[in-house]
Order: sequence, then C-alpha cells, then structure tokens
Amino acid sequence: MALSPVVFEGVFEAKALFRSGDKGPAICADQVIDQSKSRGDGSVHDRCGIETSQHSLADPFVVALIADGTANHEGLTIRMFPQSEITGHVVDSFGEPVEQALVQLLRSTGFSGKKKLLPRGYFYTDDRGEYRFGNLPAGNYYLVVGGTPWHSKGGGYAADPARAKSAYVPLYYPNTQNPNAAAPLVLRAGEEGRANFTLTERPGGAIKVKILGELKPGARINLTAIGLDGLNRFQYVGTVYNNEHYIPSVPPGTYDVSVIGENKGQYTAGTAQAEAGESLREITVNVGPPPRVAGTVSCNGQPVPPGAALMVTLFNEATKQSLSRRVGPDGTIEFPAVPAGSVRVMLYGSNDCITARVVRDGKELMDRMLTVGSTDISGLVIEGRGGRGRIKGFVRRNGAKSPGVFVFLSSVNATNDPDDHRTYKTDSDGSYDLAAVRPGDYWLYAVDEDEFEFMDPKVVAPYLKRAVRVSVPPSGKIEKDIELSLK
Repeated sequence: MALSPVVFEGVFEAKALFRSGDKGPAICADQVIDQSKSRGDGSVHDRCGIETSQHSLADPFVVALIADGTANHEGLTIRMFPQSEITGHVVDSFGEPVEQALVQLLRSTGFSGKKKLLPRGYFYTDDRGEYRFGNLPAGNYYLVVGGTPWHSKGGGYAADPARAKSAYVPLYYPNTQNPNAAAPLVLRAGEEGRANFTLTERPGGAIKVKILGELKPGARINLTAIGLDGLNRFQYVGTVYNNEHYIPSVPPGTYDVSVIGENKGQYTAGTAQAEAGESLREITVNVGPPPRVAGTVSCNGQPVPPGAALMVTLFNEATKQSLSRRVGPDGTIEFPAVPAGSVRVMLYGSNDCITARVVRDGKELMDRMLTVGSTDISGLVIEGRGGRGRIKGFVRRNGAKSPGVFVFLSSVNATNDPDDHRTYKTDSDGSYDLAAVRPGDYWLYAVDEDEFEFMDPKVVAPYLKRAVRVSVPPSGKIEKDIELSLK
C-alpha cells in the first residue's frame, strides 16, 4: 500500500493515526493504536484503517484503507475542517448585562436514523453578559436562554421568596419567546456565529422544595420544562445543602423538579411535578435509590453458553441515554439503578444471539419497550435467537467503486426497531460489510448524504427506486454489489 504523498486539506496542522483490527496486516504495525473500527453492532473491523484528528469530536464512522498488498493510495487526500464557535451577549430590557444567565446549546444531528436535537452543553454568562461555546463542528445549532433578575437572586436555603416577584421569559434563537419560531444558527467550518438575546421580565413566583429521604449535602437540583424537540429546557440548576430549597423567579408554567445525589455511596434521586404561578408554591420530593431491574437471558430457548460475551442495553429514546450490563455466567442480568422512563431492551454481543422478544409478568413487551417507574422490576425474561446473517459487497457510482458513502439495510416492514436497520460507511476500495443482521427481508441501498434519515419512510422513498431487495436467511452470507442511489 502506497501512502505517498498524503495531502491534508483545510488545516495548518493535523495528525493521522493508523490502526488495525484484530486481524490487521503487519503493514500497519508501526503506526498502530490498539483499537478496532467499531460499527455499532458488536463487530470489529479486520483491516487497516486511517483516522484523522484535530482536537474535535471524531466522525462516528472511520473509513478503512485496504492494505491487501495491491492497493495504491498515492495522492490520498484527507479533508479536515477548522473548529467553529458561537458567542453572544445577554442583556435585559434596559440594555444592562445579565450575569449568570443560563445559555443552552442544542445541535441538530442524525441520530438513529432521524433528525434530532441533542444537548451540546450549557454556559453561564459572565459579569459582562457574555458567553462562548468553542470547539464546535459545522452544523445547525439551537440556543435557549433563561435567567434570574438580579433583584430576585438568592436561590437555595437562604432565599427570600418575597423577592421573587418577577422572572425572565425564556428566549430561543433568534431572540423569540415562541419555541415554534425557533430557528437554527447555521455554523460553517471555521466560522464564529453570534447570537445576542434581550431578556424581559414578567410576573413570576418561587418554588419551595421539601426533600424527604437521606441525601448527602451537595446534591444537584434541576428545574426543567419541556422545550424544543421534547427535550428538557433547564430553568434552574442549583445545589442542595439541607432538606429545604428555594427556587426563585420562576415563570408560570408546568415544571419537573429533580434531585440527584448520593447517600452512603449509593446513587439516589427523586422527581416531582410543580405548577409555578405568581406566588410561592410548595412541593415535596421523595428521594431514594432508583428502581432495580433484573431478569434472565436465554438464546434459542437454551441457557447462555459459558463465556458468551453478551450485553443487555436499556436505551431511553427520549433522553438518548443508555445503560449496559454484561450477562452473568448463569444467564442473569441486573441493573442496580435505572432512572424512571421508557426504555428499549436490546441484546447484543459476540455470541450469535439477537434480541427476539422481552417478557414481563408473562406478557410480551411491544417493540421491547419497558416502562420503569418507582418500584423494582424482577423476573424480566429476555429471549434471543441465533442465526445472525451477513451482507457484503461494493458500492459503485457510474461503474466506479465509491468510497466514503453510506450503505443502509432497512427492514421492508419499515419498523422503528434499531435491530432491523444496519449502517456502514464504505471503505477506501468502496466495500461494505454489514454484520449481525437479523434474518428477514430488507431494502439495501447506498446514498452519499450525511445525517440521512433512514428511519423516515418519506425521506427514504425516493431512494428506493434503485434499492435492492434482499432476503437474509438464518446464518446466511450474501455478497451483493449495488449502485449508489439518487433521488
């Protein structure tokens, strides 16, 4: 494999890291990082890969350089892009800077085949009302701003609720109070975006929180409301030091109060709903260990084989958070603390076993969605089945092999089950290799589009004109070359 010369475009300084998988050829040995290319499905890459880095979030897909002794990569170009940032100024209606205003940043991105807003972080303004988010990749960003008027500050146990007579109305970029009118700040590579906000006051009230249960001082308390794309909008973040806490200057509305901390080394939490008005409201939050979820795992109706590397993941699609635990040698699984919510149960690992169904109290869970409340769940039955298939081949564009494009395998039934979809970014020779495929009928196609919404039937429909329908039998291996799909 020839790598001379290698051209880095768009940057003054960069670093290339070569790495190999568990079967990588010796040609990569002198430049290896001891990791493997992950495809998000439990499999690893078995060829030599190249990765670029420049103090940024890594691309979730890494294109492999095929080192088979015949490939010639002369003139290889690696395109990189400079970091971007968003800065701004928050003032009140008199033009005075608002200190400690809470600025939240959300990024629009493709997540599990759908366009979603994901939290990118938050920042408190300084005494000049300024904030800055740095080291950002190009993309579409949304901002939400809130705060407490200076004359109403004093949150915590020493607050005087009589002072909390007014509150700032939350704002969305571009400086609107209406979340439906929120628009993205489009940030290009190397660009500085600017977003200024002017907060206005309106009558508000305070919330007095009484905490019941053992809790170590220093716990976190959050006041949130439903914001853009169903995500939580933070109205207030504070620290709890005793069993009472005041939250000042809250605009009227419906909120969730959550307390998160520990007691005797054990995670503990509690939530309650609060209706804020123009006066003092009192609520009680009971804290304690989150519920435990436990059960058994089987594969093809048999106990899990000794030494099988099987994992169970509980994925909350609303919060985009997940918990994973390895299945015990006796086939049992236990999550000691699971936050309340609806989670999808998924089984994966190196063993040939795919999630088939999940049973609770003798009833099969639809779409394997488990509702976790305030009490422990025991006796969960997770049944897997063997027979994972594999599809591999090449993608071509006008007859030529096409590297760096996305291959999608989606169930013809258009389900929302992540196990019915597979994704792969073609390697430097235009090849793809989809492993751990559940037996069934699929559409196989490739697109040259980042953040493609492959879980949205309306988005996918135009691309199916050139898609190939494939039937994957149990443990089947299929080789299929496909043409790049265009609208």
